[in-house]
Amino acid sequence: MVVADLKNTGQEAPWLSIVIPVRGKENELWFTLQGLLNAGLEAGIEVLVVDNEPSKDVRDVCESFGRPGLRYLEAGTVKGVNYPRSFGASVARGQWLLMLDSHVLMKPGSFALLRERIRSGVYPAKSLIHFGVSFGSPEIWGAYRLTLESNFWGTWHHLVDTNEPDPYPIGATGNWALLTRLSDWVSIGGFNDAFRGYGGDEIYLQLKYWQSGGQVLLDPQISGSHWSGPRAYGVTPMELVVNTAIAGRVVVGSSFLARFGDALVAHYCDKGLQSDAVRSALHRGVLQAQLSDELTTPRQWSRSFDDVLAHWRDSRIPV
Repeated sequence: MVVADLKNTGQEAPWLSIVIPVRGKENELWFTLQGLLNAGLEAGIEVLVVDNEPSKDVRDVCESFGRPGLRYLEAGTVKGVNYPRSFGASVARGQWLLMLDSHVLMKPGSFALLRERIRSGVYPAKSLIHFGVSFGSPEIWGAYRLTLESNFWGTWHHLVDTNEPDPYPIGATGNWALLTRLSDWVSIGGFNDAFRGYGGDEIYLQLKYWQSGGQVLLDPQISGSHWSGPRAYGVTPMELVVNTAIAGRVVVGSSFLARFGDALVAHYCDKGLQSDAVRSALHRGVLQAQLSDELTTPRQWSRSFDDVLAHWRDSRIPV
């Protein structure tokens, strides 16, 4: 259900579409939306709140703002964070797409600066842009330190280089905020439609941009704060393992299990899971990836997984 659909009203298309996936926690959403206003939300920006567990409380929060560019969308078919993200992107009308978590406060002035950045052309084609993030402490984190050889993931490790005036390349980072051209999102293919639940998908999207001949950038002049408190959902360990296998099969290729499977089994056994169950989940994820549209549709990628690793190393990109 769409509370306010602007597609056929004759209004000018926005320059930016902000997609916010949400599942409960309407109080956090209220602060996020209010924070967008405080950060300088302006005409020409639409906000799409995509409810993964449709509720009157979340819809009431959206309607209470009374803004014509704010739409409430129900997307409860598949539980997880990537399905509502993809759903929102499929109906977005902006030239640019910003995916934002529902428990985030952007720094005041962010949107005026973002609009100026776009107009001045500092974000090249096929780029995925990230921003600095804080978790309540003074430190502002940027790139991940990748942990490919243990859990095919990463953790925030590199602080933002605030002495840099312009965006600079990074390997990957967290998905709390993602900015890209909508056309590039479509070209890259967004998130795999086999993902379920939460986790295991981070670094996958960034690797796809790198493999397509694009790049991942960190803009040191824009930042936000992220609340990492309790959620209205739980991370299911086996969903996490399956998602990791889906991601790995897509970006690494058919050698993913041979290269990373044993390390992943060891990692999750250390977390208390049974080795046979982990191996079964890994194989299930690989099969789901192979059957997904992403791998049954030809891709025009100019770099292999190993090409990307070599590029990061040769270019001294923080990973």
